[in-house]
Amino acid sequence: MKLYEIDEKILNLMRLYENEEIDLDTYIDTMSSLEFEQNKKIDNIACYIKQLVAEEKALKEEIDNLTKRRKTKQKAIKNLKDYVAYSMITNGTDRIETSRNIVSFRNNAEKVVIDDEEEFLKYAMEYHEEWLNYKKPDINKTVLKEYLKNDGIYGVSLIREKTIQIKWK
Repeated sequence: MKLYEIDEKILNLMRLYENEEIDLDTYIDTMSSLEFEQNKKIDNIACYIKQLVAEEKALKEEIDNLTKRRKTKQKAIKNLKDYVAYSMITNGTDRIETSRNIVSFRNNAEKVVIDDEEEFLKYAMEYHEEWLNYKKPDINKTVLKEYLKNDGIYGVSLIREKTIQIKWK
């Protein structure tokens, strides 16, 4: 019997007793039996909840462990790429090709670098609002990048960085 069925039987039994359709002894015996079943069901559900809580906790711990492992791998990848890049720059090499890998530098897209964002925001808010995105406020670096290609802005520069690229064959 399901818990909601037991609840319905208890309510029906109470109505029968209130309407004097059953005697007190029958009511007490039947109610004891139903309460026993109800307690058993609730206990089983509580045990199942406990199991689910333990599983949820184990899953969260596993996610946390995997996240830590992932971050460790990401850091190792970055460190090894930096190590290879440093070695290649030191030796003046832009590209190395082997039977298994091609290691080369790739020119990334230009990006806007602002020395003092607070000062720049004040300036842009007064003279060039089109350079700003209004959320926080934020600097509209896409528009600013186009402007920088033709004109200079104090404290803002347009640079191109290099990152290491590895292709697996």
